[in-house]
Amino acid sequence: MIGNVFAAIQFDGETLEALESYRDHLLELAPRTRTTRPDNWHITLAFLGKLTEGESERAVQVLEGFSGAPFEVRIGGFGTFGRGVSKTLWVGVDKSPALADCQRRLQRAYEEEGFLLPPRAFSPHITMCYRWSGKSAVSLDELRAGMPLITARVSQLVLLRTEQNDQRINHYAPLASATLR
Repeated sequence: MIGNVFAAIQFDGETLEALESYRDHLLELAPRTRTTRPDNWHITLAFLGKLTEGESERAVQVLEGFSGAPFEVRIGGFGTFGRGVSKTLWVGVDKSPALADCQRRLQRAYEEEGFLLPPRAFSPHITMCYRWSGKSAVSLDELRAGMPLITARVSQLVLLRTEQNDQRINHYAPLASATLR
């Protein structure tokens, strides 16, 4: 088995810079926050879980065979999942018809190839921090204040695998990509 595998949207340099302004704003208000690394920021479209090498090869084929037109996503605002100290702090992504269609078609392509995907509702977001403390003196309203919406063009999808380095820090290694035309 290899690490968790998932299909996602990653961001170009301009979008990463804009997202870094969100991270910087967060760190100004809550300086002790341990944020996720910019090279790990993504929007998950289909979570496949732990795969064998053979399954991983099939997952690559599905992604490389996927087609669709480029589209834009709007990014903005902060929110959380979870409870207590196990909350995940995220930056929201507008679930536009184009994004929802891309996610639905990609998920269907994986299911038609026999992959069992978790039955979760699609809730597009970019994880900014794990273990966000609900005890923080900073409210979500304060985090949201004054932060501009980001518009990002999506022209490529990627298949990523979770790996850990020697310090047990996760990073995502690309397995394949598909260009949207």
